[in-house]
Amino acid sequence: MDDIMIRELTPEDLGRVNALMSCDNSLRPEGILATGARYWGAFGEDGLVGMIGCEYQNGRGLLRSALVHPRHRGEGLGRRLTEHLIGDSRSMGLRVIYLFSTDAGPYWERLGFRRVPVREVTDAMPDAPQVRLFHGLGWLPTEVAYALYL
Repeated sequence: MDDIMIRELTPEDLGRVNALMSCDNSLRPEGILATGARYWGAFGEDGLVGMIGCEYQNGRGLLRSALVHPRHRGEGLGRRLTEHLIGDSRSMGLRVIYLFSTDAGPYWERLGFRRVPVREVTDAMPDAPQVRLFHGLGWLPTEVAYALYL
């Protein structure tokens, strides 16, 4: 994993992002690299092998699109990307990072996140692209939310 470089993604990376996201059909590409969000990619000899993003609003962050290519899972790359995002969020002075996850809750809890009511996220970040997207799709009633207080 020493040969992995993490850097902020740019609009020029969108094709790579879409290719990576095609290996996990549970993630939604809408709003990726939108204004007011930052995304980081993990690059190795295979190209873009992992990514994570955060949408920002009102001194809060909404983590989204955490993904590691199946060939690179179990190498600690997801943790490395998450720690990078948390460090960046702290340096920006964020108070909390939220996320939605219906099937990876135990993973996020191991990283310090705790389950919170979905309403806490939607009240705190009503205009975040992912909140608007999930509202429009009718997914919010079935989502599970987590928070990491910084």
